[in-house]
Amino acid sequence: MKWTKWNVATLMSGVVVSVLMASIGAAPAATVLSNVALFQPVTVEFGELSDPAVRPASNLTNDVIDGSAYRITFASELGTLMVDLGGPHDLASFELNFYTATGAKLRAYAPNELGFPSSEQVGTTYTVPNTSNTIPFAPALTDWNGVQYITISDEGAAPNKMVVRELRAYAQVETDPGFIAGVTATATSTYAGLAAMSLCNNGGMTDQRGPVGDPSAMSIPSALFWHSETDVTNAAVTFDLGGPHELSQMLIWNLNQLNWDVRGMQHALIEYSSDGETYTALADANGGEDGNYTIPKVVLDDQLQYTLNPYSLAIDMTGITAKYVRIEGLDTWGSTTNIGLSEVRFYGDAVATQIPGDANNDTFVNEADAKILATYWGATTKPSEEISWWEMGDFNGDEVIDARDAAILAAQWTGSSSESSSPTAVPEPLASSLLLSLMLAVCGLRRNRMSR
Repeated sequence: MKWTKWNVATLMSGVVVSVLMASIGAAPAATVLSNVALFQPVTVEFGELSDPAVRPASNLTNDVIDGSAYRITFASELGTLMVDLGGPHDLASFELNFYTATGAKLRAYAPNELGFPSSEQVGTTYTVPNTSNTIPFAPALTDWNGVQYITISDEGAAPNKMVVRELRAYAQVETDPGFIAGVTATATSTYAGLAAMSLCNNGGMTDQRGPVGDPSAMSIPSALFWHSETDVTNAAVTFDLGGPHELSQMLIWNLNQLNWDVRGMQHALIEYSSDGETYTALADANGGEDGNYTIPKVVLDDQLQYTLNPYSLAIDMTGITAKYVRIEGLDTWGSTTNIGLSEVRFYGDAVATQIPGDANNDTFVNEADAKILATYWGATTKPSEEISWWEMGDFNGDEVIDARDAAILAAQWTGSSSESSSPTAVPEPLASSLLLSLMLAVCGLRRNRMSR
């Protein structure tokens, strides 16, 4: 049989459609590791608290590492606290910040059929070691899957009564569409324990239970934030977006620190860069003021108390492509000691790095790309300006969809995500048929060359 363009296209199209019909599924939502214990109810299962009106059990999950005035203190020699995570989670890690809790036991439970704690424990029991109370207890979890309830029990192993400050439990949580996760940050000046990463790790924000990155999220007073060293009132923070992004928006939450909102940035110079070396300033929105933006101070409630705060400033970044963004704080709202912020978030789309053979830019060269190639096989013109030659399967840029492109696709074949994750993966039978079709097309191309 003589292999013509029509033969190859017909075979490829038929086989690929069969494969796709069997494998179509919804793409999984993007997730990040986040604190699912935030604001979840805490109950005293055993024992009594000292001054529960001022230092209630709920302080354990407010994302604030409380000082002596608000940390949870037991009046009884023995005691147990229980945190309800609101539903089952596969926990990746947790942190217990404590003052005195040596010997306390941490246990996990799944819900029973009625939603109450199961009588059987999940995974391993962990014992708080005799370590400095400035270091959170954060063991590597083993099999804490399907966990809804966590107990912290003082069972009399140490002479001191239990005093705990904060518990955080981390699991994968869905993100808001358009939110850029995985951002990192460094600063020219950082106060001990208040790292710049606090500005982009979603801590101290009300949306930690999901979807993370919600623009309507609030900053929590005195939860995680960044500020500079003492006597530094102008400092810069550089954000690495993890790769080039077509940006749409940046949101800034100014410093929401109890009694110290005056440390928040006032005037700032905000710039962006593709390489981290050469920076371009955003358009000046400040007129005669210093810098190019003024960041409003956080707002107090009607009783002049510190409260949850929405973002202080939204900046439209439409049309900007960048990998780095730098915020240089030029002055504060009145502090002569430090300068800081609570949170900074970015929104947009990653700029795809094209992989030869990946017509749909999903990072895999597989049946879906072969179907595209078959659909436009033999094309020498585009059906419309809304589609690129690459999206039609023209991987060598000659504006013809032919065996040369098939050769590129066959050489770069990775298969599905499950196939490519295994170094010894073998293509499924139907995928193998596709590859055979592609190779036949390549052989036809070579025969044509040899006959000339």
